[in-house]
Amino acid sequence: MGSANQITEAELRRIGTPEPGIQYILDVCHSPPARKVGRRRRRNLVLDVPMERLGVVLQAESLSGEYLFLVELDRRDDLRAVYDQPLSVPLSITDTSGRKTRISYTADYLVVESDCVRIYEVKTDSDLEDLCRKRPSDWRCDVNGYPRHSHTAT
Repeated sequence: MGSANQITEAELRRIGTPEPGIQYILDVCHSPPARKVGRRRRRNLVLDVPMERLGVVLQAESLSGEYLFLVELDRRDDLRAVYDQPLSVPLSITDTSGRKTRISYTADYLVVESDCVRIYEVKTDSDLEDLCRKRPSDWRCDVNGYPRHSHTAT
């Protein structure tokens, strides 16, 4: 089966993606994953997850929820493309000492939907609660109580 996991510049323009975002997404589209998943955790399985609708196989960790995230994502009708471990980007965060610092960040997934582009960092509930408590300037709950990261691209 041929891969449907490609996105065009015209599609990105149609959904209002800014110019730097278009270039980044097209670069991701033509690049291998920035890193392999699951190298640090013990007792974690690294899985190859087939995305039937897109005709691709993506990496996922078993314990973080990534596998279930991809299974659920594959069921969505508005899904246009998914890229695991997209190219790293520089971000400004608050470190554990409370200082602003720049890091090179690699998201778990870059997802192109029919009307927007999103990045996802899949975490367990306990990891998210810890991040919201320990780094409130970077992680906070949205209006529905779901933890969100407020990254600032640099």
